[in-house]
Amino acid sequence: MIASEERLATAIPHLILDPAAPPARHIAVGAASPIPAAACWFVRKLGHDVRLSLLHKRSGNPFTEGSRELFDLAGQGRIDLFLLGGGQIDGQANINLIGSAPGRPGPRASPAASAQRSCT
Repeated sequence: MIASEERLATAIPHLILDPAAPPARHIAVGAASPIPAAACWFVRKLGHDVRLSLLHKRSGNPFTEGSRELFDLAGQGRIDLFLLGGGQIDGQANINLIGSAPGRPGPRASPAASAQRSCT
């Protein structure tokens, strides 16, 4: 039987490589996102020339100032696809990187902590 994680890791490349989708030349994957990371490596192993920025891996993360540089690139439109963890997306599908709850401003949990919390 095929595990659901394996299904996801093979479904994501089909979405990335869909001819109807905009081309993805630079893909960023957040921390604690092993399934999207595996899917992006699969795209690369299939022979597609994509730049991967993996925040959870030192050798795959070319940034010297942590994720700040990555979010700057995203804000400049220099990242074609950014796979975020569930901790950065609220119930209304908004991307939120600060503000932990209404009326309780402050930083959200780290992506790794958010992913761990959403899986338990």
